[in-house]
Amino acid sequence: MLGIHDLWLFIISGLILNITPGPDTAYIVGRSAQFGWRGGTAAALGIAAGWAARRFSRSGRARIAMVQAG
Repeated sequence: MLGIHDLWLFIISGLILNITPGPDTAYIVGRSAQFGWRGGTAAALGIAAGWAARRFSRSGRARIAMVQAG
């Protein structure tokens, strides 16, 4: 169990994890470098569309499950 004396380690770890770019960011930067701003924009819109489709499909399944259960 971590004590209060290890709080600095927790804070530093959290900051590092928050500023490290993820695979989506690396993909957008790579597409931008290869194809310019249009390629980066297309990559960002594609990632956003995929995220939205996945989000709404999950919320739809949850709603159906609640209706069937209740």
